[in-house]
Amino acid sequence: MGFTAHKRGDFLDAERCYLCHLKDFENDFNALQLLGMLAYKSADYQKAINYMLQSLKHNAKQPNTENNIGNAYKRVSDYKKARLHYEKAIQLEEKYQDAWNNLVSLLVETEEYTEALFLANQADTLFGYSKRLLLLRAQANRGLLQYEQAIALLKSILQTEPNDASAKLELGKTYYNKGQCETAINYYSELINEGINEFAIWHNLGNAYSNLSQFSKAIKAYQNSISLNPSYAQSYKNITELKWEMGDHQNLFTHYKKAFESSLDNVDLQLDYLEQVIRLGLNKEALTIVEALNDVNSLNVRFISLSSQAYKVNGDIKKAFELEKKMLTLESVTTGSRLGFVETALQNNEFEVAHQELSKVLQAEPENQFALALSHTGARLAPLQFDPSILLVDKFIFEFTIKPPKNFASTIDYCQALDKYLQLLHKGKNQPLEQTLHFGVQTRGNLFDDTHPLITHLVGEFERCIEDAKVHIKKLSKIENICFYPSFTSQEPTYFSGSWSVKLHNMGYHSNHMHPLGWLSSAFYVTLPKETQSEQTKAGWFYTGVPNIELPFKLTPTRYIKPEIGKLILFPSFLWHGTVPFKEDSYRLTVACDVIKSSKNKKQ
Repeated sequence: MGFTAHKRGDFLDAERCYLCHLKDFENDFNALQLLGMLAYKSADYQKAINYMLQSLKHNAKQPNTENNIGNAYKRVSDYKKARLHYEKAIQLEEKYQDAWNNLVSLLVETEEYTEALFLANQADTLFGYSKRLLLLRAQANRGLLQYEQAIALLKSILQTEPNDASAKLELGKTYYNKGQCETAINYYSELINEGINEFAIWHNLGNAYSNLSQFSKAIKAYQNSISLNPSYAQSYKNITELKWEMGDHQNLFTHYKKAFESSLDNVDLQLDYLEQVIRLGLNKEALTIVEALNDVNSLNVRFISLSSQAYKVNGDIKKAFELEKKMLTLESVTTGSRLGFVETALQNNEFEVAHQELSKVLQAEPENQFALALSHTGARLAPLQFDPSILLVDKFIFEFTIKPPKNFASTIDYCQALDKYLQLLHKGKNQPLEQTLHFGVQTRGNLFDDTHPLITHLVGEFERCIEDAKVHIKKLSKIENICFYPSFTSQEPTYFSGSWSVKLHNMGYHSNHMHPLGWLSSAFYVTLPKETQSEQTKAGWFYTGVPNIELPFKLTPTRYIKPEIGKLILFPSFLWHGTVPFKEDSYRLTVACDVIKSSKNKKQ
């Protein structure tokens, strides 16, 4: 009776029947795994995991159940356990194609691209042609910046299936990542013209228009995405950011509020709305939302993290600390949530517990840039608990002068020409919400994808200086007998994980921040206000060592660097840094990038 109800979609009746059956046959592994599937369909993933693990206790040889547990762990972002159960499913049944697909998909999602390719090739020998595996291999190639290989794989699918929408969508994403947004738009538009009206196509079309600074077209595309999938939080978020940059603050939350009020059962959308409210500094409204959502989300890790942030911005650090201590007792605590607790512990002078939790993260993820940044702050606040050697990071800041192209008489002349071109790319009216600049604007997309000769020359100069920095880092690390993390001193190839230009106006500055997605980060000065020459005020100067954390007492910069036109500063990405505001009716124009080691996209 339970299975019959299950098949016809009457899940409440099915659950009642299964539970009744288990009263008489408590070791029935089939009933337990079916209860797990019911819980999964109801999005109660932890309950699903518990039922299915009980089922395995009574019958350990269930590849399908292992696979389903993997899916449930993936849903709660416990990727290590998800992988373990996918692998167990394959061990029990080598030719279980769904488990192979899920495992490779998980590795792509967690950016373990090299291993994803290796396993996809293994699966290929078992199953032969598989469109799903070809798509996953293309995604892995794209993650490794192997764009031509990804394009070749996707086009091979189209040779067999000329109208395959998934291959065209992935081609659009690949050309987008390659910096060829116009080509990406062509693929997305082709899909739409063929009558394929899916939210993912419209969302990615919005991303491409956004990178080309065609904001109105981007917003329209995101709105179409939302109309097709009202619960897709990223489209709401992107509209908010574009409206902010366009200066349309009056209508900033119209789309979010409507969705929030009509989707009270959508936890992800609720929490995304709360996150946006906190980012925009609407502190009292944030607390109101926290109180409204608390009853049904009190054990949700992301909700606890956001609630803690809401209490912190409202000045209640102790309440935030107690909430996050409770969070650490729950299952599936993410690295980000754990580091949020470390930050709050530092704010409460709880140095010992901060060090304990930070050590757990660094043991598992020694290259985590935010964890290293918090370690630097901990060492400044409590050198007896934290390793003070990380404070030597200021010695790993390097200054270079960019050489001009041969057709320019000087670096100054080159920077003046570069200024004129960059001005054309600055089309926003406000600083991006995600960034730390104030009273200024930033270019969208990856600047270094631009093929203009002025930009390609700058890219070459950055690459030259980065290679010099590698040599300096290796020598200095040996002299100081320090290595901040295993790959810090390695000489392996690097690539630009992000690049942009910033234009600051009168009163402009960068608040304290670090770069979580880099190995080295940079600042290159194209145009500067006259006030930056003042040794006394240090207006517009670059400084280091001050965290973006409200502490019981103020830390002062560990180093100041004077900006000069044509100067490039390279520094470890985990180093806290900011700039001093300048007061002048002029502007400061810079170019910056994050540099990452190739191994970061080749996790083993």
